[in-house]
Amino acid sequence: ESDDMMKIKITIFCFFVFFCALPMSLFGTTFVKPKGHGAIDLQYLYFKSDHFWNEHGKCCQSYNLYERRALLARAEYGLTTRCTVAAATSYNLIHETMNGCTRGFEDVNLSLKYLLGNYKGKFISIEGKAIIPVDRQKCELRYGCWGGQGSILVSQLFTFKERCGWWDVKLGYRGYCGYPSNQIHAKGA
Repeated sequence: ESDDMMKIKITIFCFFVFFCALPMSLFGTTFVKPKGHGAIDLQYLYFKSDHFWNEHGKCCQSYNLYERRALLARAEYGLTTRCTVAAATSYNLIHETMNGCTRGFEDVNLSLKYLLGNYKGKFISIEGKAIIPVDRQKCELRYGCWGGQGSILVSQLFTFKERCGWWDVKLGYRGYCGYPSNQIHAKGA
């Protein structure tokens, strides 16, 4: 078995373990916090890459080593039994061979999530998010301009071999006042 194939398998395994260990609130789940309850999530992320895959699926060496360390913070609080407010940001240290070292905060996200209800066993919510710039633009970190996002979220609980779980799907449209252009955001877990 080639070294590249082994690296791919290890990467997939680490990716799976990482996402299984994430707290529920970081997934952007449909579920809201109970009234008067809150949660604070702190995470440390590390990512490093010295290669990329080209359009033919071949692993190629990169001329720009990329390394990112980030401390993420997210807080949620249940305003009502159907409505949750949240705030999130992260502090990053990014090192690139070609661009040097960049550090600082990402733009702050403030959001309001409203649970519409349960339809055929699936929980459906809508979420509005305000993106608040913390400083001028730094391409590696943040756009440095105001923005907003509207999303629809769908989740369903399930049981597999006597263990509870859930799946999530999130689809959103994000707009900014200036650069960059508007974006479609999609997540699944």
